[in-house]
Amino acid sequence: MKISNDFEKIAKKSKRRTTLRNIVLSTVLALGILVATYMGLNFLTSRNGEGIRDRYVLQSQIAYPNISYSTWGFNPTSQFTGTFYSDRFKDIDGIIVPFEPFEASYSLRILGGSNNGAGTMLGDDNRSNYTRGSGNKVPMFYNIKYNYNSKDSYVKVTQDIELTSEMSGQAVEMAITFDKSYTLEEIMKMVPDNLKTNWYWIGTTSKYDTSTIQLSDVFGMAYNEKATMTYQQAKKWETAADEAVKKDKKADLSKIDTDAPDSVDALTGVQNSYTFFQESAKEALEKDYIGSTYGGADGNELDSKKDIGAYLKANPDPKTATFAGVILTGRAENFKQLENASWIYASNLGQSVQIQPYHKLDK
Repeated sequence: MKISNDFEKIAKKSKRRTTLRNIVLSTVLALGILVATYMGLNFLTSRNGEGIRDRYVLQSQIAYPNISYSTWGFNPTSQFTGTFYSDRFKDIDGIIVPFEPFEASYSLRILGGSNNGAGTMLGDDNRSNYTRGSGNKVPMFYNIKYNYNSKDSYVKVTQDIELTSEMSGQAVEMAITFDKSYTLEEIMKMVPDNLKTNWYWIGTTSKYDTSTIQLSDVFGMAYNEKATMTYQQAKKWETAADEAVKKDKKADLSKIDTDAPDSVDALTGVQNSYTFFQESAKEALEKDYIGSTYGGADGNELDSKKDIGAYLKANPDPKTATFAGVILTGRAENFKQLENASWIYASNLGQSVQIQPYHKLDK
């Protein structure tokens, strides 16, 4: 019958429309899932890379003796992998000297990587430490609580200040390990005016040999003698500045009062710098960025997380906080005056550079 045929045609047409609609919906859904998955994987990769950057930047504020960075960035190696890099340098009495770049890989699942070039190896009858990449000499700090005369010790305690008499015309970097810990005020009085203090080493609470541990686990602080604010005052200023800009984008931020003076003496500036080190170290601990462990044949161990935590607990006040060593830089001949200093347990040379006529030294 005609009516029966019409129903059959309508049914077939309806079925084709339904099938076509289902195909279109399935295709759109599949594409949507594919795009969402792609964007999600991209987000995870980006987040892992940013995590490496944040960790490195924070660690650079509390570790890496006299090592600064000038740039950082990302080099994608595929859609979901890449390398974080940072160009680094050392300041030797105002002369900029290249140092091993930092590199760490990241991907979908891996947060971390290796920086083999900045790994170190002993040389010169175990009296020196060099980077594996370019062979840069790394100054070593010694632990005065460790027995370097024991049969388990292969590192030699050095008195490299004596070598500077043979390095005329050069600017040098020197790690000084103190005979005991000293306050910032005491250290500033001990260091001669014609030598530059680049970095303060906090030392260790352990009995482990610190001379060859990873540079990221050698903790201490750079400083700014002109730092007029403590960390707390700086945060107060930032908060006030944010509120002022929200109300008026053209607000005069110089009028914000933080109770900080317009200028400070050098000691106050260094003590203010210590408060920034404190807070950066606390943040690194909270984010679990610190956690290396070391163990020796003699049974001595070093847990970097416990070590820096114990230091912060024992040194809450910048005025009484103590340090176990410093990195000094300057003309080689200016180190001679320290040859018989009673407060020096050990001295170890780092990098050196021939002074050129165009160099302008800080000291």
